[in-house]
Amino acid sequence: MNYSRFLKTDAMLERVKKSAELDVLKRAVSRETGYISLLDGDRLQLNYGTTKIITVRFLRNGSVEITGFQNVPVEELSLREIQNQEREVPSSRLVEGKWHDAICHMPFVTLGDSRERWWVVDREAVIGFAREGRAGKRDFWKKRFAEPVKAEAEHLATKFGSSRIKVRYGDELDLLALSSAGELGCWEVKHAGSADLDFAPAQASVYRLGYQAAIDDISDDIKKMVQQKVSLGILTKDVEAALPAGKFKKVNAAVIVGSMSCANAPKGLLREFSDHFDVPVYTLPSNRLDRFA
Repeated sequence: MNYSRFLKTDAMLERVKKSAELDVLKRAVSRETGYISLLDGDRLQLNYGTTKIITVRFLRNGSVEITGFQNVPVEELSLREIQNQEREVPSSRLVEGKWHDAICHMPFVTLGDSRERWWVVDREAVIGFAREGRAGKRDFWKKRFAEPVKAEAEHLATKFGSSRIKVRYGDELDLLALSSAGELGCWEVKHAGSADLDFAPAQASVYRLGYQAAIDDISDDIKKMVQQKVSLGILTKDVEAALPAGKFKKVNAAVIVGSMSCANAPKGLLREFSDHFDVPVYTLPSNRLDRFA
């Protein structure tokens, strides 16, 4: 198992660090919107909300390949071009992802009454399974982690008389977080009006299972990604200071719900699912996330 969301060589890191493309993407990230990811050893990706806006690939021949929203080629990377790409994104996608952006742009996050600090270090995070190959990766994740939790969640819903809805148990984690205690967090982010909100603790528990199972294999990769993002100015130095000396030991899971307070929480099975899967639910009024369930 691996986590290949970092630049593959020190030479590539230095090339990206000195590039005009990185500078443009960093300026395109406002105080409230946008996040830059490292992908596949040789590329940067800018997201607004949950939508990919610009991808920059640094080719071996020294040139760059730039594609925009819906993989449209972009001849010249500029702030104006990025803004044009953003305007093409359906408003529903931007609304859905605004909570992701809000959390990522907090200097740090605390959960409930805990003083422990958390930082988001990656979005739409995916674990790779080399032996399974690209085609079999999703099937491997589905059979080993997702299907057992899905069956358990459906049984629980039936027990409480809940109507069956379609719930996706995917392999792309909304937010991967790091705590000041050197622990990892798998965070599932939901809007208060999401049809599958009750099932969110089950979804988050799938990622906790997967990341805990892979922790020995992916710890060094995640640490390398964090160190590179700090070097590139994407993350701050206090995030790097929280990295453990060795492997990560513990993986936590949480659900974060935007546009909901503890007082107006919707009726449903959210608390039952939270208790059953041991996944706390927090609401998003500020960088101190209030405990709901």
